[in-house]
Amino acid sequence: MLGLLERSAALTDDQRAILADLRKDHQRLVRIVSELLDMAQVESGKVRVTLSDHLLADIVRDATDALHANAEAKDIRIEARIQPEGVRVRADGEKATWALINLLSNALRFAPERSSITLATEATDGGVLLTVSDCGRGLSDEQRAHLFERFAPHEGPGTGLGLSIARDLMRAMGGDIALRDSSATGTSFTVTFKSR
Repeated sequence: MLGLLERSAALTDDQRAILADLRKDHQRLVRIVSELLDMAQVESGKVRVTLSDHLLADIVRDATDALHANAEAKDIRIEARIQPEGVRVRADGEKATWALINLLSNALRFAPERSSITLATEATDGGVLLTVSDCGRGLSDEQRAHLFERFAPHEGPGTGLGLSIARDLMRAMGGDIALRDSSATGTSFTVTFKSR
């Protein structure tokens, strides 16, 4: 219904502004409900993951494509350095993409305008480590202490659930998410994927 209204040519500027706010509220509610459902699955021990082989580059591309407009709005360049290009991981593609979108959304929120976010890979024993690094101001001591807790202290919009759920989903796939480093010049997280 919002879509129909947004396509109407007979709207005033004020009406379009109201519709834009309604769209944001709708997206926020969908995100919160989705996170709560994911949390309920995790807590019940009934996280359903469908593991198969995926090109890591495809997962990264799907995640970065989903955030293209957000990055463009702040003139932030997202650079993906996936080596080797054909590296494959064992994952639930949809859930892995969601986890990566969550990390990138956080990075975009705190990265300064006209900066960059990098994604780089390195091989591990039986897996692949994907590092997501931004040039933001880093995490406070309180944020680090509660980083993966439900409803963790955070700045800006959101519920404080995303990072916790993202890590739980990656662990359900045999992988993980961890904080690598955070300082006044940026923050780096690692996402571990199984390759076999």
